[in-house]
Amino acid sequence: MNTMNAMSKETNKTQAMLYLENKRKANTAEQSVGQQITNGVKSEIISLPLYKLNVVETSQRDNLSKKKINDIIREYDPNLLGIITVSYRNGKWYIIDGQHRVIALTTLFGDDFLVDCKVIRDISQQKESMYFVKLNDSSTPLQYADKAKGLFYGEDETMTVLSNLCKKNGVDLGIFKDNRATADSRITAVKALVVTYNKIGEEKTDRLIRLLNDTWDGAYAAFRQEMIKAVGYLLNLYSRELDDNKFIKKLSKVNPADLIRMAKSDRITTAKTEAKIARIMVNNYYNKGKGATPLEYKFNF
Repeated sequence: MNTMNAMSKETNKTQAMLYLENKRKANTAEQSVGQQITNGVKSEIISLPLYKLNVVETSQRDNLSKKKINDIIREYDPNLLGIITVSYRNGKWYIIDGQHRVIALTTLFGDDFLVDCKVIRDISQQKESMYFVKLNDSSTPLQYADKAKGLFYGEDETMTVLSNLCKKNGVDLGIFKDNRATADSRITAVKALVVTYNKIGEEKTDRLIRLLNDTWDGAYAAFRQEMIKAVGYLLNLYSRELDDNKFIKKLSKVNPADLIRMAKSDRITTAKTEAKIARIMVNNYYNKGKGATPLEYKFNF
């Protein structure tokens, strides 16, 4: 590090320390008066050294933004820092909101640097996960997998149902750091699954996951967002009439990637891709050849 950078870093550190000291003095009355109570949850402002702040994987992002960290370092202004939100549980401090800032401050000033933290005491790890989703989704938007992971550990009903349905059908729900890479029998298009589930409900989603997995032997392409939405669309139209065994037999002959390609190559029809795929599945495959009664045409395009 050259002399100018060292001087600049030392100046920033001095300014930050003075700022925090002044802020602590200003907050003395607030701290001594008592804690804030929001929705029945107590919190208080405490200055803590960075090294005491821990990260819980279940309630933090898996992939931090290097750009955001570098921006905080480059444009550091203590007046814009904000307060780190932490949970005090089982004798330790866990970051709920502020992981990028903690890393940036550690880089700038070292891990013994004091920061003002909003401390929430004695809440469960599940509650921490839900706070993480709510606080971060309104600031730096979460990647959907990070949000889904937080919701899962926060015991969100939708994520719990989907996780159980995937397990039941031998499919991996790709919301964790070590299982987000594409692989057979793994759903990484979690948002598409959630959106479809909200449209068609638990029973049809159970059937959807089973059809995708059994028809194409768990092939990655079968779990692309287009296919999840397409089979959901199909089940919404033909829930009673659709013969699952016939579907598996007929549709297993075509690669799901080819179904997506055929739908996207149709530039005349104005319907959504999932609707086009569903129509192709019915007209070109399910209703062709010998077998059960063909499905009635129900598409509005």
